[in-house]
Amino acid sequence: MPNFSNQIRASSSLMKRLKQRMTNPAAIMQATRHFTTLEGHRPTIVHKRSLDILHDPWFNKGTAFSMTERDRLDLRGLLPPNVMTSEQQIQRFTADLKRLEVQARDGPSDPYALAKWRILNRLHDRNETMYYQVLIANIEEYAPIVYTPTVGLVCQNYSGLFRRPRGMYFSAEDRGEMMSMVYNWPAEQVDMIVVTDGSRILGLGDLGVQGIGIAIGKLDLYVAAAGINPQRVLPVMIDVGTNNEKLLKDPLYLGLQEHRLDGDEYIAVIDEFMEAVFTRWPHVIVQFEDFQSKWAFKLLQRYRNTYRMFNDDVQGTAGVAIAGLLGAVRAQGRPMIDFPKQKIVVAGAGSAGIGVLNAARKTMARMLGNNESAFESAGRQFWVVDAKGLITEERENIDPEALPFARKVKEASRQGLREGASLAEVVREVKPDVLLGLSAVGGLFSKEVLEALKGSTSTRPAIFAMSNPTKNAECTPEDAFSIVGDNILFASGSPFQDVDLGNGHIGHCNQGNNMYLFPGIGLGTLLSGSRIISDGMLQAAAECLAAYMAEDEVLNGIIYPSTSRIRDITKEVAAAVVKEAIKEDLAEGYREMDARELQKLSQEEIVEYVKNNMWSPDYPTLMATMESLIGLVNRIQKACTVLGDYGGGDNAFSSLWEALPSVAVVGGQSSGKSSVLESIVGRDFLPRGSGIVTRRPLVLQLHKTEDGSQEYAEFLHLPKRRFSDFVVNLTLIDLPGLTKVAVEGQPESIVQDIEMMVRAYVEKPNCIILAISPANQDIATSDAIKLAREVDPSGDRTFGVLTKLDLMDKGTNALDVLEGRSYRLQHPWVGIVNRSQADINKNVDMIVARRKEREYFATNPDYGHLSNKMGSEYLAKLLSKHLESAIRARIPSITSLINKTIDELESEMEHLGRPIAVDAGAQLYTILELCRAFDKVFKEHLDGGRPGGDRIYGVFDNQLPAALRKLPFDRHLSLQNVRRVVSEADGYQPHLIAPEQGYRRLIESSLNYFRGPAEASADAVGPLCLKRACQKVNCRNSVPMLLRSVRALIFNLKQELRRFPSLQAALAAAANEALERFREESKKTVLRLVDMESSYLTASTGSG
Repeated sequence: MPNFSNQIRASSSLMKRLKQRMTNPAAIMQATRHFTTLEGHRPTIVHKRSLDILHDPWFNKGTAFSMTERDRLDLRGLLPPNVMTSEQQIQRFTADLKRLEVQARDGPSDPYALAKWRILNRLHDRNETMYYQVLIANIEEYAPIVYTPTVGLVCQNYSGLFRRPRGMYFSAEDRGEMMSMVYNWPAEQVDMIVVTDGSRILGLGDLGVQGIGIAIGKLDLYVAAAGINPQRVLPVMIDVGTNNEKLLKDPLYLGLQEHRLDGDEYIAVIDEFMEAVFTRWPHVIVQFEDFQSKWAFKLLQRYRNTYRMFNDDVQGTAGVAIAGLLGAVRAQGRPMIDFPKQKIVVAGAGSAGIGVLNAARKTMARMLGNNESAFESAGRQFWVVDAKGLITEERENIDPEALPFARKVKEASRQGLREGASLAEVVREVKPDVLLGLSAVGGLFSKEVLEALKGSTSTRPAIFAMSNPTKNAECTPEDAFSIVGDNILFASGSPFQDVDLGNGHIGHCNQGNNMYLFPGIGLGTLLSGSRIISDGMLQAAAECLAAYMAEDEVLNGIIYPSTSRIRDITKEVAAAVVKEAIKEDLAEGYREMDARELQKLSQEEIVEYVKNNMWSPDYPTLMATMESLIGLVNRIQKACTVLGDYGGGDNAFSSLWEALPSVAVVGGQSSGKSSVLESIVGRDFLPRGSGIVTRRPLVLQLHKTEDGSQEYAEFLHLPKRRFSDFVVNLTLIDLPGLTKVAVEGQPESIVQDIEMMVRAYVEKPNCIILAISPANQDIATSDAIKLAREVDPSGDRTFGVLTKLDLMDKGTNALDVLEGRSYRLQHPWVGIVNRSQADINKNVDMIVARRKEREYFATNPDYGHLSNKMGSEYLAKLLSKHLESAIRARIPSITSLINKTIDELESEMEHLGRPIAVDAGAQLYTILELCRAFDKVFKEHLDGGRPGGDRIYGVFDNQLPAALRKLPFDRHLSLQNVRRVVSEADGYQPHLIAPEQGYRRLIESSLNYFRGPAEASADAVGPLCLKRACQKVNCRNSVPMLLRSVRALIFNLKQELRRFPSLQAALAAAANEALERFREESKKTVLRLVDMESSYLTASTGSG
């Protein structure tokens, strides 16, 4: 009986919730249905329907929702009846875009590019998948809209363009709160963060909080170019104020209207942000963007060896520039190894300029032997000019970052130059191979400078006008080609049109955009699992980009690829980064691909691995998996388990367990049944390999947790191994393969033993049978079909599955079976194409396998007309629909049984008292309720309203005073004992000051004398009141549990406080304030004790 009572207590609240869910079966089937889709490469549970789906940009498909989805998601009637393909949607949007560009302009001063941005942003707000479809399909046209140069206009006008939040804002006013703030972001996993403080947006200066636009634009390119999942990216603005006086006076400005933090205060804000995001998402990658030069290098050096982060302005720009510089060497018809011979004049010594100089010097030094003399030699190839002219060692207050590139005075003199020489003078005297602009000063390469470059000693001088946006470019390609000559190389940071040179010749304008590298760096770091982003990984990315162009393209003046090839470029760059991370032993792996598996991959396999992990904006198929019903079934199973009901036997509740459905695959050995089960789940989990033969059922059971932790599934025969990367619904059973004869080493009874084992499962009325038959074998001899017809003659529970369709003899097919002309079943046959053993050995993703399966049916001439009713995905839909009907039919009987059980439980609970609640809030409420009841009962006793008051008065009037009188205070507080305690406090070494430790011991030991009588009094009075108080709140027999709950509550509170440092500090301050109030009284007491011992202290220390 005690055991049964414990079971009832553990399951009572569960059963009540079941009763509530069972009250309205229709509501169960409709109100909270969830749908599973493939979000990129992983399943996502959708908890919305009807208009909520249409208002969610991630799940909204607009007119592309199929009629089946409209029915299942309650969308019928909420959309026009015509179902459109994604291609038709894009065509319609593009046509509207061309028409609306003019209408979307906000007056004549609003440029067309900004109008396009407005329209694209509205699409992003309502249909995210389609937005990325449009962006990827038209990346050449729209990359300049979502990124530079238009993003500069967006940032300048962001306060007026802001409509809905996108990203997170951390401000100087949030100091102490960031650790808790990061938990406001809904995504459980974030792979990529782009963060800015708005201090140097492109070449536009301090734009404050409006700089969030650059972070949003960058992440759009991470998604479009690198295939980073858009649900796992986070744009961040750190608002530490602004020094832009116009924004400080603008009443519509959205940010903090105060001057920027500086020094240690600024660093403290960034430190807190970094600690917060890496605490919640330890594997996130953070890209710093458009921080002013003053902080860009300092923050990079501060964090790069601790966190997975990089600075795109310093390292990304440098990588793209290095790739262009190496391409320029190739365009001269020389090998890249000649790069250290190039003379380079650099205009601009900000974060981007210094970043390029450092990277170029390292590249040259590596080619020259990578030693100290190589670095010194490489440094002599650069001439750096800033706003004050040529930088030499004579420069006062020189930036420490620029110091390594300052020319020696004698070297400059030999060249005919001096400190502060103008850019035109430097170009004229140095005669460089490359003129590199990173100054953010539009038109800096004036006619005088370009004329001077005509004297270059190079056969093909290169001009890099890399500053963004377009208006900040150092020169235009037209000026460059017309002044310097047709044979130059030209590259820019912002896009320009090619120049018609006449006579059929084209002056190519190469866009050296950072988007060629930063998406690949981020993706490669993510997939390698590298702990940091090393210089070697960045160098590998740059060299990969430099080698990407074909030789004939480079000789023709094309050193950067077209942005239309951006996904392929990113794939190659990411593969190079992964390979370098492996080489440097930094790779730790990603998801199933651990470091050891990564090391085994060839170059081609690394590229394939990267490709398979790139997200694509395909509309997911929303498949009903009856999530609410699955939760219900699992709660019923949990209740059955608590009650000791495991099905079968004479258990009083066995009918409840037996009513729950399961899915079992039945087939001969090597029929592909395990593969079918895995395809339905969408995940590898079953054992396989040469010589593996299942000899007992493998049961995979979902465990739904109710404490907010992640769900998991496990085999019943492997209870300690949890699978948590996917959700398996209901019970799935992979039964042993049926066999006709025993093989060598097996007992003769094996054939019958296996059949009886299989029968024990499939004979149960709650078992749905997947009868697996290989299409390349005679179905007439199929043991699976034969057994299914015996145990399920009506065919209600049987689904026929034809596997290995792709392995049938040439010229044959299975159309007679699939179209129902032979071996007809009540449910239609479904054809499956199993994964090949080669794909399994290569760990080909299940999503890729499903895609191949769809392509097979769609392109096969025999099965093309049936393609929408074939494949593992369709089989999963069919099973879901059948399970829904099966559970719906069982609801009335389950409801009746649960109601009866609950009535019995409630009757038992009246005797036992209800248990203490599980969650902390309910526990606290119970404790407070108990305290109030105790107080009320105690007063009733004392006031005579309840018997027992005399007993309480007797305890405190007689029993307690008598006990106190017996305490030996006279002996304990005697002068001799006080002297002993005080002198021993410091090891018999008394000091002139009062030994507080001794007095503390004296007081504590005195208080201990009170403990015994006080506890005895409480024991005498407490039970009298507590018993009645527990009866009042109905929690008898729960006091020990209550006390444990109090301790747990305090512990949990301490854990929670870690997330709220400000609250923690406030509590500490309040505690200190409370202690301060007692300080004076304590001080007086101590002084009195000192006075008592003054003679002793004086006498004892006088001799010292």
